[in-house]
Amino acid sequence: NNFVQKLVKKEIPDEIPEFSVGKSEIGILDLISHVTKFADSNSEARRLVTANAVSLDGEKVTDPSTVVKISGEHVLKVGKRKFARIQRKPQ
Repeated sequence: NNFVQKLVKKEIPDEIPEFSVGKSEIGILDLISHVTKFADSNSEARRLVTANAVSLDGEKVTDPSTVVKISGEHVLKVGKRKFARIQRKPQ
């Protein structure tokens, strides 16, 4: 079932929320707290990053000052169950 698929295989669920970013670059904390609202504040987002709870396109993000270049489509994962598809807003 879907639950097992997500947890055991660590696969991305089929239906995840999509977010558009109007800039070509955005700080990882802004992405987590302001764009996706996966964290209530930048300090909570920082805690998630330093706790190794954040990955982008399957790569762990461990530095809170990371700047993400938005090109094409990216998958952000926060914690075990929060996924978001991030893409650049069409100009």
